[in-house]
Amino acid sequence: MTNDEWSRLIDAIDKTHGLGAATPAYRDFVKVHVQAMSMPGMSWGVHTMMGVQGRNFLAWHRWFIRQFKKTLQKIDASVSLPYWDAITDRQIPQALDNPALLTKWSVSRSWNPSSLPTSANIDRIWSKWQVGHVGQDPANLAEKLKPTPIFKVKVQDALNIATLGYSYQ
Repeated sequence: MTNDEWSRLIDAIDKTHGLGAATPAYRDFVKVHVQAMSMPGMSWGVHTMMGVQGRNFLAWHRWFIRQFKKTLQKIDASVSLPYWDAITDRQIPQALDNPALLTKWSVSRSWNPSSLPTSANIDRIWSKWQVGHVGQDPANLAEKLKPTPIFKVKVQDALNIATLGYSYQ
């Protein structure tokens, strides 16, 4: 991303903060992400933990990132979300390498690039896999993703990135 693209992304995230921010606000996305990894969120089938299978992880994550991006694009229609391989590139992108900024965004644990709600690499990897595995859809296509209001769709609604209006380079 260019410096200008990073600046617009940071500005859009900043504008989704605060009590006056329209819903879903940044804090709503953080709350849902935290809940998905807790006992109350285990019934959503997002993570494989504590005997629960993460059958909805890929579709759930795709929709989560899509809704977050759409929220940011209400602030600035040109905003896009970055993706990078956090396994091989453990460094925080320079534009985000600001402790005050990360604290403001509630990124308080030890640095892990996948902690940021801007990490779209999981979705990029799934979309590449889907190209080589046409017709190998999840068995639970009619299952509704949770929770509302961020998720008001079924697994089948999150399968095709072209239908959702985006692509990866």
